[in-house]
Amino acid sequence: MNIKTLLLFLIISFYCHYALSQVAGEDISICKGETCQLNSSEFEFIQWSPTVYLSNPNISNPVVSGLENTTSFAFQASSSNIIVNGDFESGNNSFTTNYSSATTIGAWGLLSSSSNYAITNSGNAVHINFQGFDHTNPPIGQFMAVNGSLYSNTVVWCQEVDVEPNTNYNLSAWVSSLVTTNPAELRFRINNEFVGPSYYAPNQTNTWEQMYTSWYSEVQTTAEICIINLASGDNGNDFGIDDITFNSFYSDTVLVVVNDTNYTSHFIEMCEDSASSGKNIINFDNLVNEYNLESSDEINWYYDEELNTILNDSIIEINDITKIYASKIDNSCYKPTFEFKLHSKPKMIFSTIDEICLNEQYNLSELNMSFQTDDNISLLNFYDAFEMQIPLTNYSPELSTDIYIYCETEFGCSDSSKMQLKVNPLPIVDAGEDLIFCSNIGHLNAEGIYPNGNWINDGFNYITDINNPESEVIVYETGEYEFYWEETNEYGCKNYDTVNVKFTAQHDNVNAEFQLNEDRVIVGTDIQLYNTSSNNIFSNWNFGNGTSSNEQNPKITYDTIGFYEIKLIVSNEFGCKDSLSRFIHVNPQINIHIPNCFTPNDDGDNDLFDVYGDGLTEYRIQIFNRWGENIYQNNNVGWDGKFKSKLCQNGTYFYKIEVIDIQNKTHYLFGQFSLLR
Repeated sequence: MNIKTLLLFLIISFYCHYALSQVAGEDISICKGETCQLNSSEFEFIQWSPTVYLSNPNISNPVVSGLENTTSFAFQASSSNIIVNGDFESGNNSFTTNYSSATTIGAWGLLSSSSNYAITNSGNAVHINFQGFDHTNPPIGQFMAVNGSLYSNTVVWCQEVDVEPNTNYNLSAWVSSLVTTNPAELRFRINNEFVGPSYYAPNQTNTWEQMYTSWYSEVQTTAEICIINLASGDNGNDFGIDDITFNSFYSDTVLVVVNDTNYTSHFIEMCEDSASSGKNIINFDNLVNEYNLESSDEINWYYDEELNTILNDSIIEINDITKIYASKIDNSCYKPTFEFKLHSKPKMIFSTIDEICLNEQYNLSELNMSFQTDDNISLLNFYDAFEMQIPLTNYSPELSTDIYIYCETEFGCSDSSKMQLKVNPLPIVDAGEDLIFCSNIGHLNAEGIYPNGNWINDGFNYITDINNPESEVIVYETGEYEFYWEETNEYGCKNYDTVNVKFTAQHDNVNAEFQLNEDRVIVGTDIQLYNTSSNNIFSNWNFGNGTSSNEQNPKITYDTIGFYEIKLIVSNEFGCKDSLSRFIHVNPQINIHIPNCFTPNDDGDNDLFDVYGDGLTEYRIQIFNRWGENIYQNNNVGWDGKFKSKLCQNGTYFYKIEVIDIQNKTHYLFGQFSLLR
């Protein structure tokens, strides 16, 4: 294809596409209450919808009236049937086929043989076993009756017609079964290409079903339309076809835009910008969306009511005296007006840092805060860093935190800021462990230093020096007393702790004592303890390994080596206590290991023949060769495989080892081993 031919093809394709896209006419814009007239191209069959607003939905130029809203009118049109003799009422003509036209009457009728056809008004008239009549006008009308072929893909019917390029066409035919056995399978073919799906003839006789598909002509100007039988066999496969149609069709829409005619006035209250300049900006696109105007591309904006000073920017700066006008392009149905009132931002004034002590409650409702605005504050909220709202009263965070503050006026103008609430720690206070004194005099034992701390709430002056954490305390009656030690840290935060003190009048001495026969034992050995305390009725043992006992003479076994403190605490019925601690060393079990070979090759691995184990204090080692010659002996040092500074040969050697364990017992070991290098 040369350049000129290609250019001509593109021009024709564009023109045809443009013409098709304009079959229903141009979109129309009217004011509400007006009428208009649609104007499509002329076609044989026309249908407009919706029909309620149209004077006649089946003509090319109906009048539209009564529209209240913008409406899209759908347009559909089609030409007359292009197929000649598609209903076979003109007889056996105007088509081609690969079936044979039957001329001889056989045993069952005119269509006794396969691959034959006849134009008839009754299936039974051409074959005694066929059933069926014309599709649209039985029993008078005619149709094509076919006795199935032995071969698949046989052409049943073909006709060539002229078509318009770039045009949509509808293709339809009706098919019935003349017998119920082996229904035919039919498919359309246009210009040697199959189109649409395949269709099976009905499973029962004297029933018609439609074959249907659509086709786009592209650049083609003729179309050979065929019906192909995909099935084969002379047992069944007998069918009829009728009412073949092929016509162009068109669809389009016309949008009738109905414009409001009201001259609406909009008074818009806005907030000034974040810089509190008394100004702000307005985006025309936002006005279009908020007030349901036409799209921004269809509206012009003006500063004056006469629409002389057009605004070319989509975003403009406004103030309290700004007034603008909008007008639709090519439409004067209405002219909305927008007038603006700017409100100030409610700038917050407050202290940005405050502090409390841990567990202290903070009341945000009492926060000293003011707002720089003439408008009323309608919303004031406080949030934490996780955007969770904070209560106005009794807020007690555990850690220092940022509080985010948001306020809003009645006109939606807002401001936000944050303050830091520092949570100071409480002093760590220890009034000491609870005490028992076997008299009316004792000494307290708080962990503190004056002036940071002092004893409080001592209304009876039992404490001789309230500023001394270890003050003497004197009571006049025996019993239980509670004393409070309070401290203040560098942040001014206070905290206190209590100590319970019991005073008893009994002065009997309680003496803790127990017997421990050995202070060194082997792990896993049972140890019997004997409590020899006096003047006590309660005993508590702590064995230093996380276990304890209240038995009088307990037995303990240690499973792990180490040093342990055995502590006995005894008390009498008045709570007076005494304690005693003794220490014990738990040693590992005796475990001796002699290797059966070693490799003295200076690679740092298994270079010495030595004694290994647990519970050993010392040993003596002697090495003999196979002739019984003593070649090495030493104390607590292994053999390096040398004799008289020379490396010994590979082979078997013998040892005699004397071991002394931690209990000073001697062990003798004899055996042999291999030297490998």
